[in-house]
Amino acid sequence: MRKKIFFLIGPTSSGKTAIGVQLARKIDREGLQKAEIVCCDSRQVYIDLNIGSGKATEEEMAGIPHHMLSVVKLGEYFSVTDYVELALKKIREIESKGNIPIVSGGTGLYIDAILYEYSLPDVLNNPELRDNMSLKSLEELWTILRSLDPNFVDKIKDSNKQKELKNNRNRMIRYIEIASELGFIPELKKTKRFKEDKYDTEIIKTNVDRKILHQRIHTRTIQRLKAGMLEEFIMIIKKYNLSEKYIRAMGYEFRLMWALINKQIDEKTFLEEFVKQEYQYARRQDTWFRRY
Repeated sequence: MRKKIFFLIGPTSSGKTAIGVQLARKIDREGLQKAEIVCCDSRQVYIDLNIGSGKATEEEMAGIPHHMLSVVKLGEYFSVTDYVELALKKIREIESKGNIPIVSGGTGLYIDAILYEYSLPDVLNNPELRDNMSLKSLEELWTILRSLDPNFVDKIKDSNKQKELKNNRNRMIRYIEIASELGFIPELKKTKRFKEDKYDTEIIKTNVDRKILHQRIHTRTIQRLKAGMLEEFIMIIKKYNLSEKYIRAMGYEFRLMWALINKQIDEKTFLEEFVKQEYQYARRQDTWFRRY
């Protein structure tokens, strides 16, 4: 018999946590097997980053095991490869118990790396290059990438694929890293990781009206602020001695919190810009997930 594996994907604030728990309970209730959730989020892997990353609370988990939360310290390097290695190990552990894994999250690059195996060139990480590139804007990264391998960039003729890449900082930096080492970017081939003869793979995507999603993001942001998101942010800066450069490289939400606590913007501007950026990110996630 083929093994069952679920992928629950969708943009931020679209209800993935609640749906994942409902799905796990349904599987248990119908007597199929037990289900366990493997979280797929590039922020939730960090220890102590709880409110700021939107981790599910114990109450929200409702007794369903959740994995791949709080597995690395802030300030430590953690790549997509590192995530995949740990997540696949956890999936195998769940299967060895006769249970069903539900891979749930909104980080498209991580989802893609779990679903597919890539034939990547053997180029080591370059910490100095990554540090320099982390300070560049998305437009600057795209310009650098084009200058290193114009043929690679020209091959991406599909406007949606081009837009996805231009909005994906981590992937552009990795491509720049490869092109800087090899002088070009070799063609990347991918194959399904969960072969159809061995796995029954089901992908479920959340679908929320854009106006409702925008309102959810606004409400959730206020809830996170009331729950202590800024206080948590200040605590982790002190605890892990995080530099401004590292914080800015972590993304728009951290850059905005940094600007607020340093009185570069006021609370009203912070809330407006945070919700705006979060909604734009949700739309990019939705575009990415349509491919499945």
